[in-house]
Amino acid sequence: LSALTEAALRGKAVPFSPFESSLYFYELYGALVTAARSSSESEEKSFHPNVEAARRIIREEADENLSIEQISFRLGLSREHLSRLYKNETGRLLKDHIREERILQACRLLKGTELSIAEIARRMNFSSDANFVRFFHKAMHMTPSTFRKEGTIPDFLTVRRDGGPY
Repeated sequence: LSALTEAALRGKAVPFSPFESSLYFYELYGALVTAARSSSESEEKSFHPNVEAARRIIREEADENLSIEQISFRLGLSREHLSRLYKNETGRLLKDHIREERILQACRLLKGTELSIAEIARRMNFSSDANFVRFFHKAMHMTPSTFRKEGTIPDFLTVRRDGGPY
């Protein structure tokens, strides 16, 4: 940080023109953002190996109609044990994470491809276009076609109990 910014942070009166104050504001803001990013990266939690494996399976196969039973079978765990382990490690329900990844994959396909809604529904292994539209609308509060025109892919998506994003 510059000497003037450091002086201002220590509470000393420093005369700023409007232009200078905006420069110092953005310098300070940038420093705070950088500090927040580095602290969150250093605090990145590693999860139990089975939770990490489940998260990897979900991320890589979100377009498959994954169930907790399928994931737990592949990991050699009971459905209940995996669900409890996942909740204890992450604080979230496993079924919510699966739903979130499926929505994010659908968002990426809607924004990043020219595939029709029907093609995306098939690619995402929905039993019908209508089921895909219902699933998408419940989570994103808009239809897939409206999302394609107006929506933005969320950086992260936390799913509420009622299925909608926070």
